[in-house]
Formats: sequence, C-alpha cells, structure tokens
Amino acid sequence: MPIRWLLYSLQNKCLTLKRPTTWDDPFENVLLNSTFRNSSGNPIEFGFRDRIYGQCWTLDEESDAMWRIYSPEMDGAKVKSSPKRLLNALMSHRHQGFPEVECFIGKVEYKSVDQLSKTDMTGLSKANGSGIAKTFLYKRCEFAHEREIRLLLCNHTSKEYDEDTYNFSIDPAVIFDEIVLDPRMDPELVAAFEDAIRKKGFGIEVSQSKLYRRPDKLIIDV
Repeated sequence: MPIRWLLYSLQNKCLTLKRPTTWDDPFENVLLNSTFRNSSGNPIEFGFRDRIYGQCWTLDEESDAMWRIYSPEMDGAKVKSSPKRLLNALMSHRHQGFPEVECFIGKVEYKSVDQLSKTDMTGLSKANGSGIAKTFLYKRCEFAHEREIRLLLCNHTSKEYDEDTYNFSIDPAVIFDEIVLDPRMDPELVAAFEDAIRKKGFGIEVSQSKLYRRPDKLIIDV
C-alpha cells in the first residue's frame, strides 16, 4: 500500500475495505454482476452487490511485480499478518451485526473466462452467506501471479452503508508482524518513515526490502 495509507491505518487504528466496483479490473466479481435465470426462465439480480467490501492480500512474501504494480511511485509499504487475525478483527468490529454471515476470508481461484461462465452457482443461497462471499474468490488466470487472499464483508442484511469504503477497528501491534518499505525508496525517506512509525508507539519491526540490493559475491563450485 502507499505509505500514506499505512500511516493513516496506524494513526487511526483501522483497516479499510473497498467496494470491488472501485478496483481496477473490470472483471471483478463478474459472477455476481451477471444476470441469472431461475428454472422458470425469469431473470434474477442481486440488489446488495454494492454493499460488499473487500481487501486484497497476497501469499507471496515479496515479488518484483507486486512492488511495481502497487507502489508505482516507489513510496509503498507491505505489512505481514495472518488470515485468522484479520478475520477475527473484522468479526469483532461487527459484533453488533451478524459477523458469522457477513465476515469471510478466502483464497482466490484463477480461471479462464470460459471456466468462469461455467462456475457452479448453486451455493449462492446458502443461509450462512458463504455462497455470496465465494463469488468474490474467482479471478482471471492472467492475475494468478498475485496469489490473493481476500478479506470480505458481505453486508447483505442492511443498507447502512452507502460509501465506497468501510473502515474497521484494529490493534496494529496485534495485527501486523512487520512493516517493510519499498526497496527503491530513498534512504533518507526510509529513515524518516521508520522514525514516524516508531513514534506512533508500536513495537512493530520496520525495515526496507533488500530485493534490489546487489548480492554478496557468489561462490560457485564447478
């Protein structure tokens, strides 16, 4: 994420979910945005599709592609957490709602457009809400390098939100294991951001990625 988002998250002790309609890929949730027909041939649409929010993580510890895509200004940061802690934080925030049928986390499956059109959608009506969440865990094969995990809030029980973003409370010291700054960031900026993060009072490990540093001389046995 851009470093300013991280500083906002630390300052306000929150993480931000966004509506998938604001994401770059126009194929995002192509399934739920499709028109379905029931056994009588009548069209079915889902009116709550705009009340679903998500946040994308990756299983990869680090990759050149992720830095270049998500930190184009070379001012990004990556954070490390766990699926359990993320889901628990969202569910705790939604404790006055229906967290068991609203909060989900899952691994994205990558399929061709033809495979997406043949996806089994019989689980959409599951009472626990997992069928709706599942529709957000499909993406085109061209994005497989992202190895995504998605944290989802499926607020299909109410119209209380009409914004493109949804913030939920976290304890950064509990949620984040480490913070790593862009490998291309100027050393003076790295020092300034490290200082700013530490001054917020969190004992989270902060470092700069070594992805582009010249390696030590290799010794190769022949």
